[in-house]
Amino acid sequence: MFEPIHESAADTGKGIANPLGALWSAAEMVAWIGERDASVKLMQAVESTVGRGIKTADLGGSHSTVVVVEAFCFEIEMLYEK
Repeated sequence: MFEPIHESAADTGKGIANPLGALWSAAEMVAWIGERDASVKLMQAVESTVGRGIKTADLGGSHSTVVVVEAFCFEIEMLYEK
């Protein structure tokens, strides 16, 4: 099973849920099915997003769920353009 387990239901509809746990879980699942390169890129995008300071309040940031997801998607696009 690959799922983030972190009180995410309490955050529903507020725009404050941290999506990085779900993305990290996805990276683990992708690695488990043998797609190691894709898993590495997913984790690089997570790390780059946080490294740029784009994070939700639970990690000490001030960004919404949508902003974090958009930043993550940007990082993925940059990794696949290389």
